[in-house]
Amino acid sequence: MNFKPAITFIAILNSVVAYGLEDNFCVADEASKKYLSDHFSKPYPKKVKFSCIYKCRKESSFQTIKGISEITVNNLQGDATRVVCQGVRVKKVSYGFEFDKTIPFYAHEAQTPQVKAWADLNISHANSYEYSKLLSSKSELNLVARNYIQAAKPGYEYFKKAGIVLMDIAYGLPEDTTKLDKYLNEIGQGQISDDMLTADSLIKTYLKSIFKYRIP
Repeated sequence: MNFKPAITFIAILNSVVAYGLEDNFCVADEASKKYLSDHFSKPYPKKVKFSCIYKCRKESSFQTIKGISEITVNNLQGDATRVVCQGVRVKKVSYGFEFDKTIPFYAHEAQTPQVKAWADLNISHANSYEYSKLLSSKSELNLVARNYIQAAKPGYEYFKKAGIVLMDIAYGLPEDTTKLDKYLNEIGQGQISDDMLTADSLIKTYLKSIFKYRIP
């Protein structure tokens, strides 16, 4: 049997998907997923390790990267919906689940360490996509800062301190990220405490939740 037409079509499709990518974005080859763990006979919950091939774009050039994921699933639905390459979406049908579509993702938002490492080395944070994200985060930062300040009752003064710092960070965004990046660099170095009863922990825990893509 001759498979050349099918292979040619897949190659063309992959090329179209890749060349439709914006700079600084990646897209998964949904057919590239390979299991790296023998988990099929194990009971839930269980860890599943698998790899996928990603195509990433930087200044009109493309890089192919193998990303490795390891997740815990608790049931069959988790197997179908979570054990997928990043950006791949499945939909429920009468007989279970089937492939729906693949969505490109910003390289610094990669969920695999291999793609994230490539982004850290190759993609500057000074780009229009991040500018828009920082701008949209500014109002949320101000809102949280005001809530922290209002929560600063006697004995909880650290909320006020955290709120003042967050408001100061928000003031500089999106143009000035100096103060934001100072905290994110400390988070990246593991300088974050589990003790939430300090201003520093409140600040870093919140910043980590919304600016994870900027943490080195």
